[in-house]
Amino acid sequence: GDAFNLRNPQPDVRRFAEGVWTNFSTGNGMASGFVEELRLDSNGRIWARHAADENGQGGGLSLYVGEETDQPSGAGGWMAITPSLGGNVTDFAPEGTDGVWIGSSFLPESGGVPVGGLTFVNLDTWRHFSRPAQTPAINSSFWLDENDTLWMGLTGGLGQGADSGLWRYRPPQGDRSALWTPVDGILNDDVRDLWGDGLGNLWVATAGGVNRITLRNRRLVSYTQPIRPDRIAGDASGNVWAVTLDEPGGVWQWDGSAWISHTVNAGLSEGAFADIHVSADGTVYLAGDRGLEIWDGKKWKTFSALPGRHVKQIWQDDTGDLWLTSEI
Repeated sequence: GDAFNLRNPQPDVRRFAEGVWTNFSTGNGMASGFVEELRLDSNGRIWARHAADENGQGGGLSLYVGEETDQPSGAGGWMAITPSLGGNVTDFAPEGTDGVWIGSSFLPESGGVPVGGLTFVNLDTWRHFSRPAQTPAINSSFWLDENDTLWMGLTGGLGQGADSGLWRYRPPQGDRSALWTPVDGILNDDVRDLWGDGLGNLWVATAGGVNRITLRNRRLVSYTQPIRPDRIAGDASGNVWAVTLDEPGGVWQWDGSAWISHTVNAGLSEGAFADIHVSADGTVYLAGDRGLEIWDGKKWKTFSALPGRHVKQIWQDDTGDLWLTSEI
């Protein structure tokens, strides 16, 4: 594709393909130019998650439709989705080709702390689902397993007494009503991130450490290190990484029996990190304020020649192209 610059640079999406960077923002149909996360679903579709501003305005979700939409920029198009329960999208989980689960939050008219909401979008049909926690707890992460069971993590960091934790959703079927079931025994109810390893395990990052749940028998194993991980990711061969965000260090690798800390001794910079992605071949990418840091299996190297050095989110599509969000 062609590379182009925004007239008023702001956080946006950049794609690197065939040696060329291409920028995407609201001029391409996105719900917002401020992108918090990119995600590739099982059908090869690319989604962008947007957060609202400090006044609760803006935000939403964008689906990349490429050449299906004729955009003036000529760089491909996006379809914007704004949930009715607040545009501050905290997480989402695409479900097949039909729809997507969206967790969001909004500020009540009376003020106070944000209130979380859960919506299912069948592209042009909206359905609101009551959550298990009718408190200020915010959706932190979703994961849809191979049995189409929805797992939801809630964080209560925005208000005291918030009913947070890990929950499992059973959809209605026939005369059977829908049911939310709490998952007991995890290290801490402040759930930060979820990741399924493709080997039948769900990894849960919490404020107290990491939990691993075997889906077949619901067996739960807990690890008190790494402490307070915000992101967890890995590849299909079982390599697992955990990262503490927004502070130097805090990068951990699971070797099958213990967590190994990565430091500057391995070539890692002293910067703060915002996201992690692990490719199918085991290459690890860290997004941070020093650029893009890459682990090749032996050492870290920093790639700083980017249009916007502070990288916030990273994703890799099924062709191997890297997608980054950054701040200029």
